[in-house]
Amino acid sequence: MKFLEKDLEDIICKSFTNDYYNGLLVKKGLDLLGRHLWWHKRQLRIDGCGIADLVISHRNPYHKDNIHVNVIELKRGCINGESVLQCNKYIDGISKYLDTRGINHTISGTLIGDRLNISSTFLNRDDLFYMSFYTYSYDIDGIEFIKHEM
Repeated sequence: MKFLEKDLEDIICKSFTNDYYNGLLVKKGLDLLGRHLWWHKRQLRIDGCGIADLVISHRNPYHKDNIHVNVIELKRGCINGESVLQCNKYIDGISKYLDTRGINHTISGTLIGDRLNISSTFLNRDDLFYMSFYTYSYDIDGIEFIKHEM
């Protein structure tokens, strides 16, 4: 059986609407939601930027006029410099959209793939500042996630 990017997306999306599945993912090493999920979208088309795999938003419980958006980009293969640039493109597009509507926000990106190779010379540290990186493995014991610090 091949493990597809869509399979990974399905697993993660189940956790958005079901606390039990969210708890399982947290135990498996992937904590995306926190406690204040406001909305989530799959395959979100971002004008002039492309289609983001998953986008979730949290309301800040201490600053109700501020939202936090997390762009989640899934890779069946390796996370590399191009993956970072792609996610940053989506982040910029969403940020501009929210800015033009006067919506106070913070924004970050999460990249999830089966390997990590961010040694590209064309990236600078600012490209990685608001990013989280996870690798996953999928075998007979199910799926496991490992968070990587940059």
